[in-house]
Amino acid sequence: MDPAKVLADSGVTASSLTHALPYWAVVHGAMLLRDGSYELGFELQPLHLDTLSEEELDGVARRLKRLIETLPVRERARFVHSKDADVEPVIAQQEMLISEQSGAGAYLARRRIAALRDAVKRGQYVNRRLLLSLTYHPRRIRPPRRWTAVTVVVGVTALAFGVLSGWTVGLMAGAGLASLSLWLGPVRRRRPFVPLTRPELEEDGAALQTLRKIILSALDAAGVSARPLRDNEYLDWAWRYFNPGRAAAGLRSPLLHDETRTELPSWFTRPDRRDWLGGGEWMADVSLRQMIARSGIVRDPSTLLVDDRHIKIVAMDALPVGESRMNELVKLLASRTKGRVVVDISREPRAAALARLALRSRLLHSIIETHGVPDTVAAERGLRSTHEVHYQAVGGEIEIVRFGVAAILVGETAEEAADAEREVLEFFNGELQDAQIIREDGALARQFFNLAPFSGQINGRTRAALSITAVHFLPVAGPPPGSSRPVLLASNRYHGLTAIDPFDPRQHAWNAVAAGSTGSGKTFFSAILAMATHAAGARVVIVDRGSNSPPGPWLSVTRLLGGQHISMDPVTGSAVNPCDLDWGHVEPDANKVTFLVTLISRMVSTAGAPLDGYERGIAEAAVRTAYARCERAAMSEGMRDAVGVLQMRDIVQSFRMLGAVAGTHQISDDDRRAAQRIASRLYQWVDRGRFASLVDRATTVNLTQDWIYIDVAALESNPELMPVMILILTDLIWRHVNRNLGTVRTLVVLDEVWALIADPVAGAFVEDLYRRFRTTGSGVLSISQDIRDFRNNEHALAVLANSNAYFLFRTENPAAYGEVLRLNPREVEANLARMSTATGEYAELMRVQRLQDRSASGLLALFPSPSDYWLVASHAQERVLRDQYFCAHADPLQALEALVRDHPTPASLPLTHVRKEDNRA
Repeated sequence: MDPAKVLADSGVTASSLTHALPYWAVVHGAMLLRDGSYELGFELQPLHLDTLSEEELDGVARRLKRLIETLPVRERARFVHSKDADVEPVIAQQEMLISEQSGAGAYLARRRIAALRDAVKRGQYVNRRLLLSLTYHPRRIRPPRRWTAVTVVVGVTALAFGVLSGWTVGLMAGAGLASLSLWLGPVRRRRPFVPLTRPELEEDGAALQTLRKIILSALDAAGVSARPLRDNEYLDWAWRYFNPGRAAAGLRSPLLHDETRTELPSWFTRPDRRDWLGGGEWMADVSLRQMIARSGIVRDPSTLLVDDRHIKIVAMDALPVGESRMNELVKLLASRTKGRVVVDISREPRAAALARLALRSRLLHSIIETHGVPDTVAAERGLRSTHEVHYQAVGGEIEIVRFGVAAILVGETAEEAADAEREVLEFFNGELQDAQIIREDGALARQFFNLAPFSGQINGRTRAALSITAVHFLPVAGPPPGSSRPVLLASNRYHGLTAIDPFDPRQHAWNAVAAGSTGSGKTFFSAILAMATHAAGARVVIVDRGSNSPPGPWLSVTRLLGGQHISMDPVTGSAVNPCDLDWGHVEPDANKVTFLVTLISRMVSTAGAPLDGYERGIAEAAVRTAYARCERAAMSEGMRDAVGVLQMRDIVQSFRMLGAVAGTHQISDDDRRAAQRIASRLYQWVDRGRFASLVDRATTVNLTQDWIYIDVAALESNPELMPVMILILTDLIWRHVNRNLGTVRTLVVLDEVWALIADPVAGAFVEDLYRRFRTTGSGVLSISQDIRDFRNNEHALAVLANSNAYFLFRTENPAAYGEVLRLNPREVEANLARMSTATGEYAELMRVQRLQDRSASGLLALFPSPSDYWLVASHAQERVLRDQYFCAHADPLQALEALVRDHPTPASLPLTHVRKEDNRA
């Protein structure tokens, strides 16, 4: 059975689908159609408009209006927002980042990727693509102006007969000749697939190249990132349209080869001629249309059945009442309903537009003269607006265009297609007041072919409107653009995936701040981001003051990854020697000496005032003397690297023996007494002092690990110890970052950073990290419960000023966040104030980036894999359960697998909250 023969649409002739397609070939980077016209295609990057202010939206509308007014007259521009694109490419790109990694970090990353692919199968994620196609009709294929020729011939005939036989006879003869000419000379349409000569192709190629440059320049001026389609992408767009079932199954479109340019005539490939022609349809190369048409079309009573998919079309037949606004179709574009939103725009010749306005004015005048009170008032108002539009159109201030909006809906079943149609109708009826919406029924097949990519046709339901009104309905909105490296993939409100990279190349520095209320998911997100960054090849250092009884998220991740856990508890026996030098160094540089002098000043301040300028000079001399003495001792014993055993007790000994120092001036008794006082005030930090076990012995931890977790929670019981140890840890961080500088990046995470910036010395070092980390190619992520923590002192303000990314979570005071970060009202009221979090399902956040050329923000949601969830869960009962499994298994990875198997999370169950998430969007 030929499926085309059951097409019950009077507007479409029942025939083979292959012969019904208009495609001929792809030449000069454009689709050549059977009538000799072309369609140029451009892939556009959707604009993220959700967080723009009203002024910014007006600016975008003005720029897009200039783009519309750049279009050639009588040519049709088509914007296609496709919501059925595949998300697998970005997932595969993330998989490539970890392809060479191994161990527990790579295992977690692969589990994360597997969870994403499961969610894709459940229909949770869908990708979006935006196409702009523009028709081009060469002058040779435009309809001949027969009326011009007939008028000239009739005029000459009438003049001749009028001179010879009188004007009455001349006019009658002219009229008769005109009628005879029109009757004998009917319009002959151009025959399809008429071969083009080489000069015609070269002329068309030059014209297309010029048009392509004009459109790309206009798109660039409008702020839209665009690129011309490659030859095979023309085939891909058309193939996916006519083969929705195969596209949904993950099949790829066939490749376009140079030889797929010809096809035999239809009469030559009829079945009754195949035998004696040797199988006629196989004698030529496969044509472009044969590659696209892989299935038939069956016309059901209310749907089209194409490639085992049910198709419905909804179109707007009348414009809504009242003023429109930019991004009218945003909720339709953000829905998960699969299909395409197609908007066609065609510029009218100005003369035709002015004639239509004049006709409308006369019609309104006639209504006013009827003296019907309600009609007269409306007509007078319409007449005033018509006169204003007419005046602006004559002056060239505005353009009159024709545009149409249609939604092509695809469902696996007729019921699914009907549900999608109902959702679209509810959107139009709820968002666009008094807009007339049509369910395509009688013209369904004709509209399906008209709205096909590169069809050369226009939507059958277009209406005249101002160009700015057409701009308001353009389907150009989309999710926030992601980074080029998908280190971590998060969901966006368009139900797609946005790539997050802590080292986004679009930023000129990689410092970030995460802030949100307790339980909003900030540590949850930061831990998963840190693990993803580590799996992509970066080093991670965490400084945390949280409780680890039972073990918290950071400690659990450290144990699973086999990282280094450094506890600053004097009872545990961990020690960090602040005098250690980098490998290969035999003497300290200026930064190291300054650090030790500052550290000594902080140590002595616990028993009195810090060192003044005079005492700092003595301390610097003592530090240099201690290193010099240690180096001489090592050289005398033939141990070049023995300088690494220098400890704090050696520096204290230098204070006590200051008389033996060869300085730049004579050592006075006051100098010796000052040095003795400093040495006596350091008694708690050396030998058998209270804190000597932490700083006055050899380092007991491995500082070369790629994952280091530094726990400073135990320092809270000794407030005087916290600033000192923070300085020591900061020095360790710098030494860690400078190792393999330029080849490996380091991400430093400071959890509960408010405790650090509250201390003047620690705050100064945190500020130094934010100011200087850019030069090392590394980044800092600070976590706090309130963004207002970063405006209490100069160090906190420096942290904000030197941050280029902000991860904002649910908060009770979004207005304060907007004030601190200078967010616009839409970012605060429509996004930040409406965020939510569901434990075990997702954590929603707003990402704000300061890019090199602009600022960008967007709402994202992180759906964790079951492994990630149980590894970083922070509620008390979850931590207890995780600790029980870790204690019951010797291998942490086996413990995590058992925990995930025995206690599935909502993220691993069938997707039952999809519709609920639609409300969230």
